[in-house]
Amino acid sequence: MVSVIPYLAETSEQGRSSHQQTDRELVRRCLQGDRHGYQQLYRCHEAQVRSTLYQLCGPSHLDQAQQQTLSQTVEQFHLEFFLALFMASDYIYLHGFASSPLSRKALYLRDRIASEEINLQIPDLNMGDFSHLTLTRQLRQVEALFPDNGKPVSIICSSFGGLTAAWLGQLHSQVQRLVLLAPAFQFLDHWLPQLGVAQVEGWQREQYLSVYHYGEGRSLPLHYQFVVDMDRHQEDRLQRPIPTLILHGRDDEVIPIQASRDFASQRPWVQLIELDSDHGLANVLPEIWQEILKFRD
Repeated sequence: MVSVIPYLAETSEQGRSSHQQTDRELVRRCLQGDRHGYQQLYRCHEAQVRSTLYQLCGPSHLDQAQQQTLSQTVEQFHLEFFLALFMASDYIYLHGFASSPLSRKALYLRDRIASEEINLQIPDLNMGDFSHLTLTRQLRQVEALFPDNGKPVSIICSSFGGLTAAWLGQLHSQVQRLVLLAPAFQFLDHWLPQLGVAQVEGWQREQYLSVYHYGEGRSLPLHYQFVVDMDRHQEDRLQRPIPTLILHGRDDEVIPIQASRDFASQRPWVQLIELDSDHGLANVLPEIWQEILKFRD
């Protein structure tokens, strides 16, 4: 039984006409036995249902079912199948570089999302081995959390987790929407010049660079493979039109807001909200949560 429909719209305070019923309202009507509500919902999402059934059943069985008059039993099966696969999105939160699942943003959003009865996972992207962190390793780690049944995934993320999420959205149609908090676009372009040529060359020569890890509260060595792997991921390839919300502080000293402006300006499916904050976004967390709720609906 589907008890939570995390990303569907709710009725606005002003109300809407019957022909503008939201998916959430239609689902409620379906669960109350409203056959007309089911027909509306099914027509809206038939392509998604058929696509998944095609993958599970193959074309012959799918065509056979299409030729038959749908009985109430078959119709109910389609409804339950649709709800289970498409309406109960899993949520994943990805923390930032040299951070942890116990960061302030992670804990704040965890508590808010829990109040909505939404399933949320917050993996530790350090994996007990920050020294050998790479973007590719993070991608593989998060991919392993995706539901096997194809259920949609929504990702909320911070900084380097935001860059990771953008790549997951590019690579996997299962990712249906992204919320990026001060995403680390153009990460190396900002970080390496701050280190300086001599320090970068020393990093490449010695293979490890001491980096302060905020989650650990101490400096840890990071292997140069981090840079090599990042060079393999060119951001101009991030072109899948997935609904994306970016929230970025105008006073961000780590990843300048211009990086998000550049990213959004070339992708019409991206919404950028600029906030009066820095990279930590600590002073605007309630505002961020409200924007997430609006974007989800």
